[in-house]
Amino acid sequence: MRLAIISNTSAGNGVASSYLQKVFQACEANGFTYEVFSNVLPEVHRLKEFNQLVIIGGDGTLHHVINAYKEALKDIPLSLLAAGTGNDFARSVYLKQDFDFQLDRVLNGELQPIDVGLCNEHWFLNGVGVGFDGAVVHKMLKDRWFSGHLSYYMAVLSLLFSYEETSLRITIDQQTREEKALMLTVGNGRFFGGGFLVTPQANLADGQLDACTIGRIPKWQRAFHLPKIEKGLHLSLPFVRYEQAKEIRIESTEPLHAHLDGEYHFGTDFRISLRPAYLQFRI
Repeated sequence: MRLAIISNTSAGNGVASSYLQKVFQACEANGFTYEVFSNVLPEVHRLKEFNQLVIIGGDGTLHHVINAYKEALKDIPLSLLAAGTGNDFARSVYLKQDFDFQLDRVLNGELQPIDVGLCNEHWFLNGVGVGFDGAVVHKMLKDRWFSGHLSYYMAVLSLLFSYEETSLRITIDQQTREEKALMLTVGNGRFFGGGFLVTPQANLADGQLDACTIGRIPKWQRAFHLPKIEKGLHLSLPFVRYEQAKEIRIESTEPLHAHLDGEYHFGTDFRISLRPAYLQFRI
């Protein structure tokens, strides 16, 4: 077994760097050879030299890798050691978050197919957030006082009572409606913002996208409902619409804040679809 190890040394405030030595020792103990790429990516033609691509980093690192290679990853297994600040994709993939468990899965886990999402020309694994969720990510980029779940929570609180719902044109599998919504989250995975269970019924390998639309909420009620959204207890609330689909389009007459796997985007037209069972992850 020959591994390409891609490490983002700045991920998780340096956590990724601290993992490398343990990964080296485990590879050598198992008779695996490896080549390390710290803060760089191997050229696409070199992928065929390896039996597996190991990514050490967070959601942003994983997002960067899949968008750098796209279709070239179809024939090489992937694995992840979560070393970011949010690690939302890893929460959906692994039952446990500790490093030793994940390292064992990287070396000995079974290959499982994972669905891949597409939003316009970008790929995503975890999900897309449009509206309030995107504005929160934008706020986090400007205010870097905290990290991970705490950073997300502080950005949420700073916008909770000032953000205005946006008029959206939403098409779910060719059924179109118009409404004012606080946010629309499309989940391939279940977690966002370092542990918010926004799309609690999502499954990375079911061939479906989960769309959670949160409509108009009186501002004075928002803080009351926030813990329910965090824990995934919001689906029965009257202003929440939860749907499964293969294709989703979100349009607006004005630019919208958005994020893909926690990476900030903005635009007026988001066309979202799915490639079922497109990548192989060792889990």
